[in-house]
Amino acid sequence: METLNRPMGIGAILDKSFQLYRSHFTVAFLLLLLFAGPFYIIQNVLFYNLSTLSFFPESGTSIADSFELFLNGGAASAEEASPGLLLFTFLVMPLYLLLLVPVLMSSQLLLVKTALQGGEVRFGEVLRGAFVRYGRQVGNTLLYGLIIFGLMFVIWIALVLALVLIGSLTVGLGAGFLALGGDPFGGSIAFIVIVAVVYILTGFAISACSSYFIIRFGFYLPIVTLEDEGEAIRGSWRLTRGSFWRIFAVFFILTVIYTVFSLGVYALLIAVFKMSLIGQLINTVLILLIAPLYTIPYGVIYFDLRVRHEGADLERYMQTTAVPQQAWGTGGAGYADASAAPEDASAGRMPAGERAEQAAASSPASEPTKPQGAVPSDD
Repeated sequence: METLNRPMGIGAILDKSFQLYRSHFTVAFLLLLLFAGPFYIIQNVLFYNLSTLSFFPESGTSIADSFELFLNGGAASAEEASPGLLLFTFLVMPLYLLLLVPVLMSSQLLLVKTALQGGEVRFGEVLRGAFVRYGRQVGNTLLYGLIIFGLMFVIWIALVLALVLIGSLTVGLGAGFLALGGDPFGGSIAFIVIVAVVYILTGFAISACSSYFIIRFGFYLPIVTLEDEGEAIRGSWRLTRGSFWRIFAVFFILTVIYTVFSLGVYALLIAVFKMSLIGQLINTVLILLIAPLYTIPYGVIYFDLRVRHEGADLERYMQTTAVPQQAWGTGGAGYADASAAPEDASAGRMPAGERAEQAAASSPASEPTKPQGAVPSDD
């Protein structure tokens, strides 16, 4: 691949992703609008009671009322919004992740591949190519989801047990702080600090463990879509070996950018359009406009991993093939320097005829035999 002929760092990956975003924004946005747009519409329908929302902002609605409607999902109370929330969580979201996200990400991968190869990125070709291995994409996505769900279940069980143990210790420490020095106010503050630290560390542990496995197994789609290999999950684990923190840093930066932009835009829209339908539509469009900054780096990271993996394979190959050369060198009989080899070792480089003549000349049998009892002549 001409444009990615060497491994990239975090800044280079982000820079390349932003370049592709600017160069192929229209196609990337249309793909997201096609696959993610209906999802956001269904989300708004299920989360918000559309009968209570007007299309345009109402003059009598305050910003505080709009935020209250937002927190309650557009309903008068949280209880009215719970059925839609349950339906979205346990039906719409799983089906979307299983059936549409694989082809969405595959289309973004094909866009990145075509762009990096210097080809013309066309919406129709990318869309058709994303469905070529649709069955395998869905199957591997289901397997990936089951693996992550099982691992997360184990992690949660382990953390709950750890919290029970830590909680009992914390209660004992809190009681000790309360009795320490006869200052209940200071002891209460110390107890609150300990509890806060424990919960922060617990949240960090959950995030770290889940992120590790999500990233290590998460590059199965490029292997299925672009390489057509069978063991995609295992291939993702091999491909991401030694690259977790770099990938994590890239997506952490992108998550911060995406979160700040989303919250800022939504707060601005609520302040301007209140809790109206047109505000929700504008927010959906703006979210889809920035979403390629989260999907395109996925493809760029994959090709960077491929360059690193192929470079590591080439380095290992060169090391293994260089062993005989280092062992035997150019000298004689396994010596790297011919001058360091003994004289007998140089015979290994002589032609066969010369070695035979040298052996015959140095052999005792080549000397003339004298008759027994012969007297040396005085001549």
